[in-house]
Formats: sequence, C-alpha cells, structure tokens
Amino acid sequence: MDFPASLLPYFDWHLAIAAGVAVIAAALRAFTGFGANVVWGPVLMLFYGPVDMVVIMVLVAVVTAPQIAIPAARDADWKTIAIMGAAVAVAAPFGVITLLHLDPSTVKRAFGLFVLICSLVLASGWVYRGTHSPIATVATGALSGWIGGFAGIGGPVMVIYFLAAPGEIRVQRANNTIAVSLLAPLTLGALIWTGSIHTDAVIRSILLLAPVVLGQWIGV
Repeated sequence: MDFPASLLPYFDWHLAIAAGVAVIAAALRAFTGFGANVVWGPVLMLFYGPVDMVVIMVLVAVVTAPQIAIPAARDADWKTIAIMGAAVAVAAPFGVITLLHLDPSTVKRAFGLFVLICSLVLASGWVYRGTHSPIATVATGALSGWIGGFAGIGGPVMVIYFLAAPGEIRVQRANNTIAVSLLAPLTLGALIWTGSIHTDAVIRSILLLAPVVLGQWIGV
C-alpha cells in the first residue's frame, strides 16, 4: 500500500466534524488568546478517546502556536510568564500520569466537569481578586499544568488569573496567548516521557493542522 492510500482510512466523518470544529475553536483562540481546547476537546474525546484527545490538541498546538504567539510576544510580561512556565513544567507530567492511570470513563466525566466549571466562571464574569505575587503565579501555573496534562484545558485557569491582573488589556491578552502557548510544548514533553504518543494520533494531528491554521488566520 502506498503512502497516500494508507491515509484514506483516516478521512471519515469523524475527521470532517473535528476539522470543522477546529476552525471555529482556532478562530476563537486567535481572537481572545484562549479557549480552543474547551471548544473542540469534547469532539476529539468523543471520537478518539481521552488520551488521543490530549495528544492531538498538544501536537497541533505546538506547530500552530507560533502563528499567534510571536506577534503577542512583544507585549507580554515575560517575568510572570517565566515563573508560571516553570510551575507548568513541573506539574504537567503529573497530569499526564493521572490521565493514563484513570479509567477513560472517569476521565470523560472529569473533563466534562472541567469544561462546565470553566464555562460558568467565564460566563459569569467572575474576576480573581487575590494577590498576583510569585506564589500565586506558581500556584496558577501548577494547577494549569496539571489540568493541561490531564485534560488539555489548562488555559482558562491562566486566563482568569491574567484578566484580573493590573495593566492594559493588550498586555493581558498577550500574557494569555503566550502562557497558553507554552502549555503545549511543556505537556508534549510529559506525553513523550510517558510513551503516550502513537502513529494514529500523529497522523490525525497532521491532518487537522490546516483547519487550525485557517481558523487562527480568521481569528487574527
């Protein structure tokens, strides 16, 4: 079987729906700086299962994040992002380990609960009123990293934290974009370390790259 023909089994209605939702999710992320995985994560989980959902979202994000992260880099607060990134790097592997050791049905319920809570918090307009000290930044990064490794949706925790920070909305959006973009490569390292990546997930990730790039272009 030649290479193009070997890809034909992947072109099914599952992939078509995932691609359509990917365009919408990526446009939302490019416009707001976050939210893509909350939108298309449920679709990927339904079709491909919890582990492949995280793998696909992370692989696609690693490749496509520079499209929106590079323009935002000049406005970001890099000191805060560096502290948060270090906490994410430590916590993400524990999230992946939890993902691999829990029953898939339990992971699905937990993912649904995370999405519901994030949606309700963001829709309510609730704003974090606590301190933005280095300790709070580390705690936010650790929680985001664990949820990112476990469910691929660590971004909203960062967003709630950054949107309440003092400063211009331009800086807040840049911080959101850069911090959420950093989640992907840091989580990818944990996925590789645990041997969670396999051929099917990689191929689907490649096939979904174009819809995500298109969506990000629309959002930008």
